[in-house]
Amino acid sequence: MEFTNPDTARFALENNLEAIQFEATERSGKDNKITKQDVKNKIKQVEKIKNALKEYQGTIPEEDSIKEIISLAEKVYQNETFRFGATERQYQSALEMEINDKTEWDTQSEIIVGYNYEIVEECSRKRKRRQLPYGLGGREDILISELNLIMELKQLAHVRDREFCQLLRYMEERRKYSDWGEETKGLLINFGDRTLEIWLVQYKEGQLERIKMHEVEKTPFKELVKSYKR
Repeated sequence: MEFTNPDTARFALENNLEAIQFEATERSGKDNKITKQDVKNKIKQVEKIKNALKEYQGTIPEEDSIKEIISLAEKVYQNETFRFGATERQYQSALEMEINDKTEWDTQSEIIVGYNYEIVEECSRKRKRRQLPYGLGGREDILISELNLIMELKQLAHVRDREFCQLLRYMEERRKYSDWGEETKGLLINFGDRTLEIWLVQYKEGQLERIKMHEVEKTPFKELVKSYKR
């Protein structure tokens, strides 16, 4: 059990928090367990993020392309086929079908990304760029070149910073080594068990920023299946 006791676990679930949402640094109990105070701290952190997003005055794009993709992702998430959930790849395939059917954009999937590593020569201070060998890179889930957009799809209970970091690595490769530059954008779409989350990641005057663009809940399991005790 990752919580210190059942009451703490119940308190966390009542506030829509699960053990997976707590990083190691956010656990103060013995044996890396989660205390009630850890849960209270997490609730404050979540509220702080929500309030910051309400007050956000940055450059949230109003372009129809982002809105269209968000709408199609929600359509996939709420589709009758997936009312009992699906895998990441199943959601990805369905989203690609929706985009290809409803828009004129050319989608590409599972694009191999080679990671470039820069070596600085000690004497000349010149930089040499080499790609990591043995295919040690990554794969972009869905790419729409016309929009300078990379989509990273997940199927997790909760997205953490490391999921964003995966998308950011791909974006940095495109920003530095293609003509996309700071027009590079990313969407992190998490088809969660309970909630669909969609985050936009973009560059603003050289600084990366992320904005939660959309969130919608799935029909609860208890409303789909009646449960009884004998």
